[in-house]
Amino acid sequence: INRSSQERIRCKQQVSKSKNNPFFLEKSVGNISDRLVTTDINGNIYYCYFDGSIEKKTFTQLSDSHFFTAADIDTDGRNEYLFADYNILRIFDDSGKQILEKKFDSNISFQLNVYSFSRRNIEIGICLEDENKIFLIDKEGNNHEGFPLKGNTEFSIGFSKTGDKSFNLYVGDNRNFLLNYSVQ
Repeated sequence: INRSSQERIRCKQQVSKSKNNPFFLEKSVGNISDRLVTTDINGNIYYCYFDGSIEKKTFTQLSDSHFFTAADIDTDGRNEYLFADYNILRIFDDSGKQILEKKFDSNISFQLNVYSFSRRNIEIGICLEDENKIFLIDKEGNNHEGFPLKGNTEFSIGFSKTGDKSFNLYVGDNRNFLLNYSVQ
């Protein structure tokens, strides 16, 4: 529905959408129209086009508690698909080719967040709540300098003051403190 509570899209079939994952808007690229993308309870990708048609793709099988994010992390104009299931992060390109698999020591606790530091420097934020650790990794799976850091929540990154040369990262920890790190 739109902001006036009027139906905007009527999908031609129902999808058992995953509870952890929102819809992501994918802008048209080439001959592909604007569409919404999400996953179902098994990790299948569903595209919902604005004419109501649905398309399904299967890249991998996942648990019903997986996390999914669609983002252009390699700046080629097409989204990559990021999946976190238990302690494994997998990234696929839009054709289904796996470009990264990274295992962590414990389960990934929250939705993956994508941070743009510049047009070409895009990194992925990951939280391992059980270990009180947060990670910031690039598309090859390498840790940002100084990571992992202490923290057990999703985190925000931005400038605190105009003219700052470094970013500030804000995260909660297991003592219920709000931590403020400087990130280069």
